[in-house]
Amino acid sequence: MENKKYEYWLHRMPGAGNRTIRELLRRYHTPFEVYGAVRRRSKGVLEVLTETRMDEAAEYTRSYDLNREYEELLQKGIRFLTAEDEDYPQRLRKIPSAPYALYVLGKLPPENLPAVAMIGARECSEYGIYVAKNFAKELGAHGIPVISGMARGIDSISQEAALQGGGRTYAVLGCGVDICYPKSSRRLYEQILEQGGILSTFPPGLFQEAFSCRIFFLLNISLLINRQSGPRNVIPKPRFQHIQSMRFWDLLLGQKQ
Repeated sequence: MENKKYEYWLHRMPGAGNRTIRELLRRYHTPFEVYGAVRRRSKGVLEVLTETRMDEAAEYTRSYDLNREYEELLQKGIRFLTAEDEDYPQRLRKIPSAPYALYVLGKLPPENLPAVAMIGARECSEYGIYVAKNFAKELGAHGIPVISGMARGIDSISQEAALQGGGRTYAVLGCGVDICYPKSSRRLYEQILEQGGILSTFPPGLFQEAFSCRIFFLLNISLLINRQSGPRNVIPKPRFQHIQSMRFWDLLLGQKQ
């Protein structure tokens, strides 16, 4: 418990992205030691952070209440996982630049099952909606989890259909897990908490509308892209080509790639 408080502080520290955190831990070994080094404004930290970032980190740390901040996280029912935790997804550990931290509301996808990520256009055609609904509902009915981003359009349509099929679905958000985005997906957000989970690499309260594509590697998954015209608002295939086990379908092309 004590170490978790320092891990949580480190992940929330201004200017502390994945690379910065890895370098600080390489130098100081534990979040507790990094915490002390930042408070002392140690030379080793200044070799990692700029002077401005150092000022921001030191000021943030001086006013940061370790016990209160972590207790508030627990009260919200949010799990905070790092690679030091047994529950941190094994497949996520293996990807390049694995996220330092993962926030979870609800459940994690089971690692002993395959899963399918379904993503696509926000402005989608009737045919696109038809295909997404049928794919997702069948996947749900056969116990295959559907992973998506809860965005308007194909994402949320796929997740709703998976639930209608009696399955589970998991939302990977580009903001904190305590933020329902878009607001119009509130009902879906609550259903997912009952029949799946909400995941993010961003701390609670942070709104960024950024896509955390790396954690689609939570499982050995297939990626199904449903789009009508070009790659807008979807992930380009080259981002996934180094993952040999990933199966990839693009519905614009209509064939397995």
